[in-house]
Amino acid sequence: MTATNEFPRTLRVREREPMARHTSFGVGGPADFWVEVRHLDALRTALATAKRLRIPYTVMGHGTNALVADAGIEGVVIYNRCTGFDPNIAVGQVRVESGHSMAKLAGRCAKLGLSGLSFGEVSAPYFNFQYRHSRMQDDRVPSVILAATFRVESANAPILRRELLALARRRRASQPQSKNAGSFFMNPDDDYAGRIIESAGLKGRKVGRAYVSPVHANFLSTEPGGTASDILQLAIEVRQQVAVTTGIRLQPEVRLVGRWNEAARELFT
Repeated sequence: MTATNEFPRTLRVREREPMARHTSFGVGGPADFWVEVRHLDALRTALATAKRLRIPYTVMGHGTNALVADAGIEGVVIYNRCTGFDPNIAVGQVRVESGHSMAKLAGRCAKLGLSGLSFGEVSAPYFNFQYRHSRMQDDRVPSVILAATFRVESANAPILRRELLALARRRRASQPQSKNAGSFFMNPDDDYAGRIIESAGLKGRKVGRAYVSPVHANFLSTEPGGTASDILQLAIEVRQQVAVTTGIRLQPEVRLVGRWNEAARELFT
């Protein structure tokens, strides 16, 4: 059995950390071990330690696109809070560490009058970018992004800030502000998952303390006391009902993380 004293003292490791504290759904059982890293050296140390101890590791950002099992996560969860930000306006590039949120990155760039974020270090084919998927989500490629460089262009800072504020207002008006992980299902070709779910009469459908948002049908939300199992079962029912009604098999966008049992397979079959 691995113990916290087997990790370097430079890492403040906690045992049995409830993941409900660290996910936007507000659900999820404990991680065997949990450590927050704020510098790339600490992130490298945590990854190297997990490999040395031969325990699984899960790197998580803001926990906004993940459903953690009620049974928790095996091994160590590395909570990435590496937010280094290094703009080089002269060459039109911004280097940012991987724990930085995209929303805050856009805001910081707007204040500097920088727009047009696009990858500048590695070609897109290397990452095998697809809709809501990339090579980094392939378990066969045990890679972790440490930092990335984006190509940016000079623009009018006040205009950029106004555009970001307008976008934020539109999102608040059209998306629920409850406990959720954003869009749960991917949009099928030439259609929207939210429209399909709503057309199947599923807005407001409830399982336990999980429910389909009445604001946007592709958002599954939880009430206080909800569980990951509630959300999973609701997602399965939504997917099955949509398949019966429309013949469309929606694919989940949210990742299932942790010790899920065989019932979770129903979300993908």
